[in-house]
Amino acid sequence: MHVVVNPAYAELFGASSPAALVGVPVLDLIGSSSHAAVGGLIDTRADGKPAPTVYETRGRRLDGTEFDMEVYVSSYEAAGGIHTLVTLRDVTERNRASRDLRESEEKFRTLTEQALMGVAIVQADRIAFVNARHAEMMEYTPEEMTGWSSVDYRKLIHPEDAAYVLGQLAKKLRGEPAVAQYIFRAVTKNGRVRWHELHSKPITWGGKPAVLMSQLDVTARHDAEEEKHLLTEALRQAQKMEAVGRLAGGIAHDFNNLLTIILGNVVAIGRALPPGGVAQEALDDTQAAAGRAAELTAQLLTFSRKQVVLLRPVALNEVIERTEGLMRRLVAEDATLITELAKGLPRIEADVVQLERVLVNLVINARDAVTSGGTIRIETASVTLDEKQARAVTAPEAGRYVRLSVEDDGCGMSEDVQRQIFEPFFTTKPLGKGTGLGLAMVYGAVVQHGGGISLRSTLGKGSRFDIWLPATDLVAEAVPTPPIASASPGGTELILLVEDEAPVRKLAQRLLVELGYQVLVAADGKAAIELAEKTDRPIDLLFTDVVMPGMTGRVVAERLAERLPSLRILFTSGYSGDVIGEDGLLAKGVEFIQKPYRPEELARRIRAALDRKL
Repeated sequence: MHVVVNPAYAELFGASSPAALVGVPVLDLIGSSSHAAVGGLIDTRADGKPAPTVYETRGRRLDGTEFDMEVYVSSYEAAGGIHTLVTLRDVTERNRASRDLRESEEKFRTLTEQALMGVAIVQADRIAFVNARHAEMMEYTPEEMTGWSSVDYRKLIHPEDAAYVLGQLAKKLRGEPAVAQYIFRAVTKNGRVRWHELHSKPITWGGKPAVLMSQLDVTARHDAEEEKHLLTEALRQAQKMEAVGRLAGGIAHDFNNLLTIILGNVVAIGRALPPGGVAQEALDDTQAAAGRAAELTAQLLTFSRKQVVLLRPVALNEVIERTEGLMRRLVAEDATLITELAKGLPRIEADVVQLERVLVNLVINARDAVTSGGTIRIETASVTLDEKQARAVTAPEAGRYVRLSVEDDGCGMSEDVQRQIFEPFFTTKPLGKGTGLGLAMVYGAVVQHGGGISLRSTLGKGSRFDIWLPATDLVAEAVPTPPIASASPGGTELILLVEDEAPVRKLAQRLLVELGYQVLVAADGKAAIELAEKTDRPIDLLFTDVVMPGMTGRVVAERLAERLPSLRILFTSGYSGDVIGEDGLLAKGVEFIQKPYRPEELARRIRAALDRKL
């Protein structure tokens, strides 16, 4: 029974005044559902037994409405008796908020457990919540991750991305502006690196600041985009190199015509001069310079993939061993050349001369990069590339390859240099110390052999070139023994000479006449056909330029071969694009002499073509 109540107590129960509640039994103000529990507590307390001093129950106002109340009970002695002091607080709103929060959290858990995205709630000191999908993505269980500290959370992030991700998280927790969506690298329990797209939002969880983080594994999408980027870059680079290659091939064509004239006339003048003397010395220097120029144009043609190559099955290790002596002479005495050649390599189809040039140029490049005491390493290996790996190294297709690697521990290259390293005339050497054609020639030769090339380099740590050449099961063919040179390389056969460049035509005619041949001369294809139709004597050899206006040398050869089945044909050009296929390989049975040719070389090749059995 109530003895004394204060105004707040009366107001809590809807009484008009404190007096209205005096004498009212306690249970009259208790909700019916709580009568038994509260009654038991009153009896316990009356018997002097221990009872709770704080508890929660249901209150009932005078108008019959009920509410949640929190009860605080204490006892005191007064007027010779024990009295009970009861303090009440309406906690209806608090309990409603608590119930709403529990319901909200339950709904949140239900929704997140069904979500396809990984969801985590992170606070300053711990991971407060993770759904099953997030734990699965990271190869943990939710129980393993829940409650982790911020230090534990760091191990889920790639070390290179940790500073950024944790920095954005800290800003969110402090309520500062931060990036809400970005991609980073996550690290799973088993150490796998995955690309995750993160969406984050600041929230309150358990009364504390938190960040709601939704993550989606986008590794497949990222890899696809990266591959697309690589393919786009490879296409752009290939188009640029193709354009430069066309220009280089055109330049080589014109230069080779000029060099043919220079070399031929130098030899003619030299024969007319007495041996020794200043004039002869000047001619020797001129011939050497022209020979060097011819070598440079040959490198241009190789880069543009218009240099004639003769492929045959060869063993790469044997080529390296045969060239090793020369390469060791190229390397400085205080540098070390190491060869590590894998055993049991399959053969490759290659032009041995081109392959040796590739080796020498790579070793020269490495030699120029290393300092005193540096090391150059040549390695070979048998590898199988899948489609993705083949694209990464610019190889045309997946399959078996033989890898040739040349590595140095020298100065290395910047990213800008690496992007230009295979372009003709690009060089990092001082003016006059390099042509910039060595690696361009390497690139062209590798592509012409159906292979791929890749470069890895770090400034101050060195460079590594990897060349991938297709393996073959073909057995090496015996190299034919060259015929013994005739004491008299000339002859009396009838030769039809077709050349559109007047100075070259004049030079070739003079050289052939000096060798004793009968010569018919035409400035173009049409004139050549007309001459052949008018002559009574059978033509023994057609010696024709390939690239001519109006009618190419190939067309002339095809038309004359129809009428003259025993006709021998020797093609020549400063640019061999029309006599070789798209792959740069000389058609079987086709005889070809590359401009610039020297008189003695022309004499030998004319004689060989005439003596060849049909």
